[in-house]
Amino acid sequence: MLSSEIATTLRGRSISYTIYPLSFKEMLRFKAINSDIYSTTNRALIYSVLDTYLSEGGFPELVFITDNEIKQKTLQEYYQVMLFRDLVDRYQITNIAGLKFFLKRLYASVTKQVSIHRIFNELKSAGIPIGKNALYQFLDFAETIFMIGNLKKYSHKISTIELSEKKVYAIDNGLANAVNFRFSADLGKALEQIVFWELKRRLSNLEKLFYYRKQSAECDFIIQTDEEITEAIQVCYQLDDSETKKREIKGLLQACQYFGLKQGKIITYDSYDSFKIEGISIELVPIVEFLS
Repeated sequence: MLSSEIATTLRGRSISYTIYPLSFKEMLRFKAINSDIYSTTNRALIYSVLDTYLSEGGFPELVFITDNEIKQKTLQEYYQVMLFRDLVDRYQITNIAGLKFFLKRLYASVTKQVSIHRIFNELKSAGIPIGKNALYQFLDFAETIFMIGNLKKYSHKISTIELSEKKVYAIDNGLANAVNFRFSADLGKALEQIVFWELKRRLSNLEKLFYYRKQSAECDFIIQTDEEITEAIQVCYQLDDSETKKREIKGLLQACQYFGLKQGKIITYDSYDSFKIEGISIELVPIVEFLS
């Protein structure tokens, strides 16, 4: 049962907690690995676990399964359970072909903005009849059952926040890999997914998470505390390529300047650095340090 269903059934005699797949710190505890990232020996072990976490995710049952084929089948079974029990049965969905197509498109678009209009046209071209309202419902349903999470675009206007295209994130990297085989090749997406869910775990009741986009510049995450933007975070697997570095810094700088922030953060796979551009201090932080 979903927490909303439990609350309705028990009529207020319940307290709900959101339990996500394992965080990276929880994964290290499961494997009894010291989380001290400043020890050379520990750091090698930690990065070994990180590489697995990036591709296989954090569902607890999979931690101690060593057979990769069994892992893959287990994740695909999770997906089927979410599809048929949590979505089709719960919401009495009859257009299963449309639902399957829509979910595959969502998982192919993780960390990106999703256009319902574009998916609607793709379904229409494929000869699958469905209305746009049904697609918006599917998006809400998928988030309600924790198949995905979504991130809204920041704006001063509530109407713009609600109506702008949302970025979507799969609940787990392993599940995304089991559904979309091309996902495993994009380590940047996998890293951004980890950061998104870690930020979701850390958010207090007074904090909100958005992405910032203006014209061609984008900042992956901004955190709003009460009514004030307090932090801007960019995620990039590596900054070795000059064009990539220029693009990522541009998005972060624009966000910091727009919100009057004096510093911003870029989370990377393993790069340390700090520098100042146009009066903004930029810090490069390895993902293991951010997650510790």
